[in-house]
Amino acid sequence: MRTDFRPYNGLLETRAFRPAWATNSVKTILAILLAVAFGVATGMGTALLRVQNPPWNGSPEGSATEPPLPDLPASGDPLPKLVVEQPKHDFGYMDVDDEGSHQFVFNNEGAGRLVLSRGVTSCNCTVAEFGTPGSLADEVSVLPERSTTITVRWRADGKVGPYYQTATIHTNDPKHRKVELVIVGEITEALKAIPPVVGLGEISTTETVTRQVPVYCYLDTPSLEILGHTWSRKGIADHFEVSFLPLPSDQLQEEPDAKSGCLLELTVKPGLPLGAIRQTILLRTNVESASALAVPIEGTVGRDVTIVGRGWDQDRGMLTIGSVRSGEGAQWKLFLIARGPHHKEIAFKPGTASPDLLQVELGQSSELPNGKATQTPVLITIPKESPRGNYLFGSEQGQIGQIVIQTTYPESPELRILVSFAIAD
Repeated sequence: MRTDFRPYNGLLETRAFRPAWATNSVKTILAILLAVAFGVATGMGTALLRVQNPPWNGSPEGSATEPPLPDLPASGDPLPKLVVEQPKHDFGYMDVDDEGSHQFVFNNEGAGRLVLSRGVTSCNCTVAEFGTPGSLADEVSVLPERSTTITVRWRADGKVGPYYQTATIHTNDPKHRKVELVIVGEITEALKAIPPVVGLGEISTTETVTRQVPVYCYLDTPSLEILGHTWSRKGIADHFEVSFLPLPSDQLQEEPDAKSGCLLELTVKPGLPLGAIRQTILLRTNVESASALAVPIEGTVGRDVTIVGRGWDQDRGMLTIGSVRSGEGAQWKLFLIARGPHHKEIAFKPGTASPDLLQVELGQSSELPNGKATQTPVLITIPKESPRGNYLFGSEQGQIGQIVIQTTYPESPELRILVSFAIAD
C-alpha cells in the first residue's frame, strides 16, 4: 500500500520506506552520470567532426575546413591529364627577413578541360596564386595541350633553420585529385660577423690595437662585397680605422654553410677617453636582403685609472643602480683608482651628467696602503622626488645615463661612466 499520493513512478518500493539521504544520493549519482555521458558524447562528436573535415592539426581549436574538390568530368566527356613539372622546389639558403616565390608549371596533356583550385597550405607563410602572379582567383581552367603556372610565395618569418612547407592544389583529373607542391630550403642570417662583437678588452689610452673579424655571407649569390661603412658615434670615429681584406679560403671553410666573405680589420688609435668604448661600425653591402650589417665594438680604456665599487661592470663601463623610488632617492659610491709612476699627480673633478638630475660629488683623494695607488671616492646621488623616468641599459623607452669626470691624466682628459637606472613612483 502506498503511503503518499504523488504519481506512481513504477518502482516497487514506497516513498515511506526511503530515507531522505538515499533520495538525495540517487539524484546526485544520476546527475553525475548524465554529465559524464554528455561530456563523452560531445567529445566524441567533436573529434568525429574534425576527422571528417580535414585537415586538423591536433590543436583543441581545430582548423578551417579544406576547400571542396572540383567536379569530375561527366561520364563520357574527354578527360584531362595533369603533368606537373618539378612539384618540389629547393630555394637553398634565404635570409631570416627575406621572402621568396617560385612558379610551378601545370600542363594539361589530356583531351578534356583541366580545372585547378586552391587547397590548403601547411602554414600561413605559404600562399598559392593562380595564373598571373598576385591574382586572387581560387580556380583556373587549362585547355587541352595548354599549360599554366601557379606561384607559391613564402616568407622566412624570422625563424632560422630548415624550411619545409607545402601547398595543396585540387584538380578534376580523376588520377590526380590532389597535388602537393613542396618548398624546402634553409633559413639563415644572410650576413654574420663571427664573433658578432669586436671585443677589445681593456686597453691603454696610449696604445694601438688591431683586431680582425671575418664577415660571412650564407647566400649562394651574390658574392659578398662591402660597398661602404659609417660609424654610430661620429665624435670618436677619428680613433678608428677599418679596412676590408679578402677572406682566406681556410677561414671560409671554417664556417661550413658560408658561401663567401671578407675580413674586417679594425685598428684602434691612441687617445680614446677613459672608460667604456661604445662604437658600432655599420657596413653597407651588395646583398639585397641584408644591405646593412651592424658590428658593435666593445672594450674599456683604463689601466692607469680604473673604477671599482658595487654595481660596477668594468668590461661594459657601466654602473647598474636599477629601480629607485622617487620618494626615497638613492646614493651610490664608486672609487677612482690611479696607478702608475705619476698616480699622485692625477686629479679629478666633476664634469657633465645626463640626465641633469644625477648629482656627482668627488671626495678627498687618499693613498692606498701599498703606496702604489690613490683612491678618490665618487658619490652619485639621485635626489628624492626626482621625476619618474627610464634610463635602463637596453630599454627602448629612454637613453641610458652618463657621467663625465674630468681628469689631469695626460693621455685622456675625460672619464665616462654609463649609469643604468629607472625612477618609479
